[in-house]
Amino acid sequence: MNHVECPRCHCPAMLVDSAVVYGRSYGPIYLCLICGAYVGCHPGSTRPLGTPADRATRTARHMAHQAFDPLWKSKRMTRRAAYAWLSQQMGLPPEKTHIGMFNQEQCCKVIRLCTGRTKAHDL
Repeated sequence: MNHVECPRCHCPAMLVDSAVVYGRSYGPIYLCLICGAYVGCHPGSTRPLGTPADRATRTARHMAHQAFDPLWKSKRMTRRAAYAWLSQQMGLPPEKTHIGMFNQEQCCKVIRLCTGRTKAHDL
């Protein structure tokens, strides 16, 4: 099992079934029993998709994906190239450049970067 720590309260997150949060099972999640932050797992595994997040951070991550994903889903660049660009823009190493690991401030930066890029550049 993976050791997953909650970035909010620094307590270990427990692997539980998502029914605990959603009332229906969608697979395993890591849940912080102290603050309620959680993160889902990659399909068919117990590998977390990122770090546990509260509601506001989950919303920010969703919005960051809405701004970022069209860069590669439009086929104007590959997914790998889009993440390489984001890594460089964020000043993060590639292994730390995953929206599922970002805090709210980082998500806002992704949105600003991607909104400016899609408006100002013809990819």
